Order: sequence, then structure tokens, then C-alpha cells
Amino acid sequence: MFNYKSHSNIYQIKANKYLHNLNNHDILLTGMTGFFGRPVIDLITTYRKSNSCHGKLFVLTRDIFKAKSRLIDLYLDDIIFIEGDVRNFEFIGDLDYIIHGASVSNKEKFSGASELERFNVIYEGSRNILDIARINNVKKLLYISSGSVYGKPSSGLNIKEDFTSAPDVLNDPEACYSEGKRSAELLHKIYANKDNFDYTIARCFSFIGPGMPLDINYSIGNFIRDSLYEKRILIKSDGKAIRSYMYTYDLALWLIFLLFNGLDGHAYNVGSEREITIKELAILVKEIVNPDIDISIMNEQIDHSGSNSAAAHRYIPDTTKARRLGLEEWTELRTAIINTIQFQLSVMKSI
Repeated sequence: MFNYKSHSNIYQIKANKYLHNLNNHDILLTGMTGFFGRPVIDLITTYRKSNSCHGKLFVLTRDIFKAKSRLIDLYLDDIIFIEGDVRNFEFIGDLDYIIHGASVSNKEKFSGASELERFNVIYEGSRNILDIARINNVKKLLYISSGSVYGKPSSGLNIKEDFTSAPDVLNDPEACYSEGKRSAELLHKIYANKDNFDYTIARCFSFIGPGMPLDINYSIGNFIRDSLYEKRILIKSDGKAIRSYMYTYDLALWLIFLLFNGLDGHAYNVGSEREITIKELAILVKEIVNPDIDISIMNEQIDHSGSNSAAAHRYIPDTTKARRLGLEEWTELRTAIINTIQFQLSVMKSI
């Protein structure tokens, strides 16, 4: 079964050279109470507890009770929860750094959140956070953006930070999200230049880790669910799309490092370069969980060339720029899948 304490200790050892900057700083996190941000909170609170560090950790959430229930394994006594909407909550006090990633959750998106709501949470939320940064004279802000800002590359190469394509706002149903992120990146530049604080952008790609939702539009999460609870894995495409997945604890280390060491005004791709097709991913999950189940492909003859969705293309980052700072990817995909499954089984056992 999954043991959070021993798991966290493994990553604390990897993280020591990245986390020493956490002492004596007050940090605000937004959009960090789900599976994506949970490891960030885990690494920060565990490091501070283990090293008797000072500094406050403020975590914005729309529902404190739900946030605490999702983070119950962590050092909650070291977190100051703020309940509110990222678009209009107020903060006045000591604050040194911000990691801002709030947007409409994938659960809400999957449940039918409107395009306007999704765009507004990103854009208006960023304006409010930037006003808070200005009022409180923060030293630096790390903005969590997305690889979707690049639109739908057609070169077949890994995507670099200087790629200048854009989402198809007229035809791509996900443009409300990707254009929201692009607009927020511009806001960060405008505010930072005007109000004289540093900022770095992390353009995040695809991830897997403990607490990953298994019942929404994540292929890898669906495959894990199918392999655990169904008689077959269902691929809802032709299986040829190319993806990569970074473990969320590697992601957390990259984000914390970029907060303190990313160059001012620069964007960095964050994700894995270890590519895998969706069909190969399904086969890997099957081998790990249950080799006896079948794999079914729903649309073997699908033609991606006419797809309106940016999700249909090859989606792999070029992370050379981040790796030149000394970052690396530590966790193999197989290990990431195993840890995610063990966490899921531990949760089911405790219910």
C-alpha cells in the first residue's frame, strides 16, 4: 500500500538542494489543493517541519473543509487556509512569494463549466493575484501556465518555448482555457514591468500522480480505472496520439526550483520528454495492473487531420531550457503509474 511518509522522505532527499530557499519566506499558493498541487504542499510542509524552518504557507481554496479532506495526510497545522474565490479575495500582510495556478478544475470542466466561466477564472483571477502581488510588494511570482498556449503544432518536433503558433480560437473548444492562459501570461508581463517585481512562467504539460482523478478526461487515469475495476481498457480514439507524463512529485520540485531560480520574465516548459503513444500507454497499464484484461480501441480508423481539438496532436515539450538550470526528470513512468495505483487502492481501503 501507499505510504505517504516514506514516499515523501524519498523526494525530500532529492529535493534538499532545491528547497533550502523555503526558510524564512511567506508564500501564497493558488490552485494547489488538487492532485497537481498536492505534492507542492507536501514537499514544502515536510521540508519545513523536518528542518524547523520559519515562514508562513498560505493556501487559497474555495472550500476549506474539502481542501483539508484532500490533504489530510499532510502537515495541515503548518498551512494557513484562505477560503475565497481567486477573482475577488483580498490579502494584505507579509508575503514574499506567490505560486499562482488557479483555474476552473478539470472536475468542473468535465461537469460542464461554461467557456466564459473557465476564461474568467483564469483572466480575472490573475488580475486579482497580480494586484495582491503589487499591494504586498512580493519579491517574485511563479505563474502556472500550460503547454496548450502553443496551439496545435504540426512540425512533429518537441515544442520549444519560442514556438509562436497559437490556439484556434474559432474552432478549438479548449481555446477558452488556452487563450485564458496566454492572456494571463501577458498580464504578468504588464504588471511586473509596471510594478517592479520578478515573475517566471511554468508552461505545464501532462502529469500523473497520487490523487489523480480517474473518472474524467485523462486517458491515463481512465486506463488505470478500467484496469482496476473493469474487464477491459477502452481507448476512445485510434491510440496513435503521442503523449508524455511527468510524475507530480518531479513537477513539484521543478515548480519550487523555478520559483526561486527561474529567470525573471522567462517561460519554461515543464513536463516529460519520454514519449509514448496512447495505445502503448494502455498496454503498459495493463501489464502493471492486470495482464489478463483486454484492450479495445473505439476508433481505429479515426483521422486526426481534421480534428478541431488541440488534444489530438503530438503533445511533447522540449525541456532543454529548464534542464540547463540543473533540473531533471527522476521518476520513470512505470514507477509513477505504480505509485498512483497504490495510492488509489489505499484510498479505497480506507473508505
